[in-house]
Formats: sequence, C-alpha cells, structure tokens
Amino acid sequence: MVFAGLIINLKTLPEWVEGLKYISLVYYGVSGLSVNEFKGLEFCGETSINDACPGMEMALSKAKIPEGSGQSGVLANFLTNPETAEVLFTQKLELCVAGESGLDIQGIDYETVNKWFYAFMVFLGAMIAYTLTFIRLYFSNRH
Repeated sequence: MVFAGLIINLKTLPEWVEGLKYISLVYYGVSGLSVNEFKGLEFCGETSINDACPGMEMALSKAKIPEGSGQSGVLANFLTNPETAEVLFTQKLELCVAGESGLDIQGIDYETVNKWFYAFMVFLGAMIAYTLTFIRLYFSNRH
C-alpha cells in the first residue's frame, strides 16, 4: 500500500525507491481506478478564500509587507487594510478544479498509459500469484 500512493505521495519518494511501485498490485489497481474516476471530470463549487485556504487572512495580517510605491504598494495597502481585506477574503468565488490535477498531484500517469493497462497488470499479477500458489500446493506433502 505504501507504493500505491495511498499512504505516501509517490512524487515524494526518493528515485531509488520509486521503481518499487511497479511490483505492487495495489499501485496498478489504485491508479486504474483513479484514472477511470477522475480523468475528464471537473469539480466546481462556490467558496471563499477563507474556506479554500484557512489561515490565509491571519498569515497575511502577520506578514511584514513592505510599503512602497507602484503596484506593490497598492497591493500592500489593500491586504493590510482590514476593511478591504475582509471583502477579499469573504467574497464568494466560483472555483473549478480539474480531476486531472489530482492525478498530477499523486503522480499517476493518465496521458500516456491507458486505464486498461492498469487493469491488465492487476489481472497478470493475480494470475502469477494463483499459479505460484497452485504449484506450491501441488507439490506439497499430502498426509
């Protein structure tokens, strides 16, 4: 399960460990189901910056934003002014996230690999396990 991306994000694994995911049946199962479920979907909803990024307002209020002239000065004044910042952080926004972005975050290849490849690999791994089990039971001592 570690190499399926359920416990640890696959992109955070060291390069020398990354190849171990290819011997995990759970990796192929989770990847295939994820591609089948999320590819081509778009998740939309109404939210505010406070809901989407909790703590952002507090972080910006404690940040030391340098005052200056030009656009950075206007932005600094806008973010540090409590009235304008409240409008910014409580305003409802229509936010849409593509399903492919979740696959990218998990490191699942959905562009070059077909979802049926993942299904075939699960089937192949199961057949290898069943064959090895049969051979072991066939040659075991029968009392």
